[in-house]
Amino acid sequence: MNATQERLRASRAETGGCEVTARGPNWLFVRVSRNPNAVEPASAGPNVAEPDLAEPDVAGPDVTGQDVVEQLWQISQRHFTNRLVVEIGADVPADQCKAEVDRLGRELRQLQDRLSASGGLLRLCGMRPDDAHTVLEAAHSAGLHNHATPHDAVTGEHPLDG
Repeated sequence: MNATQERLRASRAETGGCEVTARGPNWLFVRVSRNPNAVEPASAGPNVAEPDLAEPDVAGPDVTGQDVVEQLWQISQRHFTNRLVVEIGADVPADQCKAEVDRLGRELRQLQDRLSASGGLLRLCGMRPDDAHTVLEAAHSAGLHNHATPHDAVTGEHPLDG
């Protein structure tokens, strides 16, 4: 890890947020975490390029609801892609109240709708099963699932929620 990456990681430890972790053919991989040092990114799979971290996409601080969804939308627009795999760290939303988790689910549904309107897709991975159940229930979307790995999310196989 170079000095720039180390400084960015240290600054995000307090604020959390969204971070582009990789870019693959037709997909952008983004990690959402309250504490990025606590969650290591899952392997995105074959044919995935490491992002150019000279000017990484990092946003924070609120990791629930509209703020994170707007950050994800802005990142997708900056990268000219409408297919996102969002890895939600194990520290999100475990310690948050039900109202915040419900809001995150509703906002992810809105992001899914925005991406779909432009021919895109939203896939989720990395959530703990209990958190995934709560978030996906709040999203009220049959097309939104939690997957074990980014690779499973890309292929749409093996959703952990059923």
